[in-house]
Amino acid sequence: MRETSRTLKVTPAGRRYMGFLAIFNTGDAERIREYISEYYADEALGENTVDEMLAWHLHLYEQTGGLKIHNVYLSEEHYVIIVVMDRLHEGMHMDKMKVSEDFPHKITEYLHVPAEL
Repeated sequence: MRETSRTLKVTPAGRRYMGFLAIFNTGDAERIREYISEYYADEALGENTVDEMLAWHLHLYEQTGGLKIHNVYLSEEHYVIIVVMDRLHEGMHMDKMKVSEDFPHKITEYLHVPAEL
């Protein structure tokens, strides 16, 4: 049986996710916009603009009241999968984040979905 943890390994992906979570949990539109502009790679934005991604993040924040780590499912050098709990309804969600191998380890993928536990 797999051992569960609430701690991310100190890796580029773990650091980037913790930075993301800290900024996201402020709910501050300007800080989130700056974070997206600086740390989201073009492939993570896809066809979305920074303002469209900001709107999505703010909507997610309104729906959840912020997120807290419930369980770290996978923590690798450039990829993490984390079960998070929203602060409003204590609903479970799954976050997946992949970062580039090169510094500053920009986010190349971010997925947030309801967890099916």
